[in-house]
Order: sequence, then C-alpha cells, then structure tokens
Amino acid sequence: MKQLKLKGKLILLTSLIPSSMSCQNKTSNTAGISNNIQSADYQTDGYPQEIKNLKLEKQFDDTKWSLYLYNCLDTPFIVRDETTIKLDQPMSAYELRYDTVINKNGNYIITFEYYLKNGESLRDSISDSWSMFLPNTITSSIKNVERCAVLIHPNDDSESKECLNDMPPNAKNITEYYKSKYKKDYMDYVRLYRKLYDPLDNHTVDFINKNRSTLNKWFIQEAEKRGVLD
Repeated sequence: MKQLKLKGKLILLTSLIPSSMSCQNKTSNTAGISNNIQSADYQTDGYPQEIKNLKLEKQFDDTKWSLYLYNCLDTPFIVRDETTIKLDQPMSAYELRYDTVINKNGNYIITFEYYLKNGESLRDSISDSWSMFLPNTITSSIKNVERCAVLIHPNDDSESKECLNDMPPNAKNITEYYKSKYKKDYMDYVRLYRKLYDPLDNHTVDFINKNRSTLNKWFIQEAEKRGVLD
C-alpha cells in the first residue's frame, strides 16, 4: 500500500485544504466536534459551525460528495450475533455524517462517517477486519495525479496515512496493467481504480437516477446541484 505523506507536501482537492485558504487558523491538531452535533446552525444550513468559521463549506461538500460517489454502488455487510448480514440498501442511501476537522501540518483534513438508520455507526457495525476498507476521506495531490481513499484516525499523531488503494494514474491501459500484475483478481483493482478516477460513468449515473427516491436526500440534492441529474 502507498503512504500518503502529509508532512512537507502540499495536498489539495476535496479534503486536505491549506490553512491559508481559511479565515482562521485556530484549530488544534485534533480539533473536531461530536458525531451527534445538534447545533441550530448545523440543522439550518447543513454546515457545522466549525466548518463555517474556517470557511471550508465548499471543501466540506466536495469531500462528502466524493465519498458518496466512491461507495455509491456498494451494499454493506454488518455483523449481528456473529452472523454476517447484507443490508437491503446501498451505502449511498445512508447518512454520511461529519466527524471532525483536523489541522495537520498546515492542511485541514475533513472526515466523515456513515451511519445506519438506527443511528449506529456503520464502522462499528461491521467486523474489524473489514472496517479499514471503509474510508472516511478522499484526497488528491494538487495536480490530481495521486488520488486515494484514506482511513484517518483523528487522534493518530503519525506523519503518514495509508491510502486504501494503490493506483497508478499514469498507466495508459489500466486493465492490462492490473491484469499483468494481479492475474485472475485484476478486475477487482480495475473496479477500485474506476471508483476513484471515473466514479460518474453511465452505469452509476443511471443507478442514481433510478434510485433517487431511496438514496440519501443530501446526495440526490448534490447530484442535481452538480448537474449529474436533471
């Protein structure tokens, strides 16, 4: 797996934002607010007060949108009494809730978590062995050539974070690249690559359109705002 180095490297796009872009720089290294945020401001316009204070509304939306797209077609499995159960709706039907914002070496990292309709964290509902495959932020370099889905632990003081997918964005023929590298399992890697670099293919757009009445309300509204849906 590739390591995303936060120290000494400018990272930009959906979730890692240089602090110079904000109006304030008061956030501590592990600054954040509770998952169960109940402020009137948050309920009124959808943004936590902390995000508004830092002027990160656009980055907030971009990160949340990218995570919804990344997991759009996936249906999660949860564990109940040592029994694995597949849920009846895709992850794009569930709430993606703001978790925290972290100031790490002059970059702001915005993280989210999925929640089931009973209010339980999806990560807490699946086995530990699979929780690492559920990213809570998506990052990219400023030139958009090193994109990855990242599981970030807000209280981790290490200087690097693991990218969940090791993707070679400059490969001319991604299918042949993975076929030669991974043999019979190559299509799994092709699928992960497409989830990061080509999430809005015709199949995904058609899926969103056909299921717009059951998918998460914010996700559908954002798809309309971004011109994905009419």
